[in-house]
Amino acid sequence: MNILFLISMLIVSSIGFTSTAFAASYDINMPTGSASPDAPYFWQNEKSGLATGDIDIIIGDTVIWKNADTAKHTVTSGTVDDGPDGIFGDTSFLVPGQSYKFTFDTAGQYPYYCLIHPWMTGTVFVTDGYKTIKEVGKL
Repeated sequence: MNILFLISMLIVSSIGFTSTAFAASYDINMPTGSASPDAPYFWQNEKSGLATGDIDIIIGDTVIWKNADTAKHTVTSGTVDDGPDGIFGDTSFLVPGQSYKFTFDTAGQYPYYCLIHPWMTGTVFVTDGYKTIKEVGKL
């Protein structure tokens, strides 16, 4: 009887961990020279390897923006046209070597930009889970 109780308690206690068990962290770097509008790219997405500020994640994942540039930057939620929306990030400066992280807990599209360098824009696309691909292998 004690073993059945222990197994039941293990199952119940593990339920609380399942929602974040697969949460991950992804880096978006601000490379050296990204402060220039003539730079070949402004972000380096370590998840996809693309030189873009766009990233696809799931609820519970964390994005870490790292300033590897020699200039100050911001990570500001919102758009250049509409301004900051206050969802994440702020208007604080990230000096070279600093980082900012945010964990996304709601599905949606979250645009962001650098207040100092408005050509540096990106979007975090947050979904509620992994997508199912029907009939894989069929064209």
